[in-house]
Amino acid sequence: MKSLEELFEETESDLKLIEDDLVRESLRTPYLYDKYLKEYTLAGLELKRLENDYNELFMNKTEYYLGKSSKEVYDEKPFDRVVIRSELPTYLDADSELRVLNEMREYASARKDFLSRTLTGITNRQWNIKNAIEWNKFLNGAV
Repeated sequence: MKSLEELFEETESDLKLIEDDLVRESLRTPYLYDKYLKEYTLAGLELKRLENDYNELFMNKTEYYLGKSSKEVYDEKPFDRVVIRSELPTYLDADSELRVLNEMREYASARKDFLSRTLTGITNRQWNIKNAIEWNKFLNGAV
């Protein structure tokens, strides 16, 4: 999947209107919509996967910090402290594995949001092209 930075560059060039060839630009709109709809769909699936992974890890970490995990888990990664429920959010917020997964989830969410706005921009692009064609007709006395 493309990074946000790659998408920024790509949309900047893809959505630029060439005023000298508005008809061609109008014909490109469905292609652009399809291209970014595919990216948006993949971004949504990636976000859902990361949310599921985060929720699973969150549950496992909650059990771990509350002392409810299996003996094998503590053999692998010892934790010799008793955490009470009121302290649990502090431990979960500070957990490096959860933070990394949460950052990935936030990035995927920002990517999906950007693609959603890009699709809206592509839809609006068609109206901008139509208005530019009408304006050119008006300037040339065709209307």
